[in-house]
Formats: sequence, C-alpha cells, structure tokens
Amino acid sequence: MNKPKPITLYHAPRSRSLTVYMMLEELGVPYDLKFLNLAKGDHKKPDYLKINPMGKVPAVTIGDEIVFETPAICCYLADLYPERNLAFSLASGRRGEYLKWLFFTSACLEPAVIDHILKRDNPDPGSIGYGTLGKTISTIEKSLIDNPWIMGKTFSAADVVLGSTVFWAKMVGAIKKDSVLDSYAKRISEREAHQRTIAVDNELFEKNQKQLEQ
Repeated sequence: MNKPKPITLYHAPRSRSLTVYMMLEELGVPYDLKFLNLAKGDHKKPDYLKINPMGKVPAVTIGDEIVFETPAICCYLADLYPERNLAFSLASGRRGEYLKWLFFTSACLEPAVIDHILKRDNPDPGSIGYGTLGKTISTIEKSLIDNPWIMGKTFSAADVVLGSTVFWAKMVGAIKKDSVLDSYAKRISEREAHQRTIAVDNELFEKNQKQLEQ
C-alpha cells in the first residue's frame, strides 16, 4: 500500500476554503490546517503567493502538488481516496453527470447569488453564464425533488461543493424558506462533518477577531 501523501489546507475562517475543510472532514483523512489571517494580509505575503499566485484561499498542498480552486481540490481529493466513496468513476457511467454538478457551483450558482447580494441587474441574461438566479435554482431543484442528494441516493463530493454554497445562499436570503433547496441545506447542516467544521471555523473566527483587537 502506498503511503498517503501529506495534505495541508490553507484556510481562512468564513471564506470559500470552508468547503474544502468540509471535504477533508467528510473524507476523514489526516491533514494539517494552516490558518491565514486575511485581515492581516497573510494571503498576500510572498510565501503564500508561491502557493497561490492569486492570493486567495483555498489552496492545498498534497505531497509535492499544489492545487487551488475549490471544485478542483474537492474533485482531486475524492479521486485520491476512492475507498471513501465520494466520487463517481468513469466505470460508473455517471462521471459526466457528477462533474457537471461538481463544477456547477462556481460556474452558475455562486455568481448568481453574488449578483443577488450586490443587487446587480442583468438586463441581458444571455450574456452571462448562469442566465438568472431563478433558472439556476430551478435547475438544481429538479434533481433534488425526489432525491436527498444531487446525484440521487448517494452523497458525494458534488454535494460538498454544491451543498456548502446552497447553505451560504440560504444564509444571505437567496433561497426561499421551505423550498427544495432549503430542505437540502438543512440536510447538509445535519451532517457530522459539516457540524464539526462549522464549530472549529467559528472558533478560528473568534480567535481572529481577538487578534485584530490587540
């Protein structure tokens, strides 16, 4: 058996790196958590810019490899640990569908929610990747009406990526109460990995706030 590659997650509380943090908790594999204080500019320092030239989180090192962009990280981690059953292989016949939902978040849902938060009107839906927030939400809901998870009965990395963003969208008021996505967000929040991650992330956030006050 090959020795597992050491994993380090570069993380800032209440940021996009929370999704990768949840992914690692779902996998239940060893990893190191490297805390970055965004308010103090840790993500713009030379050492971190060697990891991610964009100066953003998340980023991970997996052995000698560096990976950033949330869907890419989660996709890679799920493939790295196939025994955890969080990915759909080519042999499953559902790899394409799985990848579709894995990358739908950053391509459609997140931009749509951000435009909603910023109250940016899009007079020409055809000129933007997601079209409209309503269309984006209804597209997801069609796959969840009769299923607990986006791929049906099986929880996967696609739910980690999509679910964490749906949970955030609910918090900012982009999702209606008692809707299909509202119920999906509730199921995500009930997962033990989600609860562990949120608890630790809140502690890190409070620590961060105290450091800023000093």
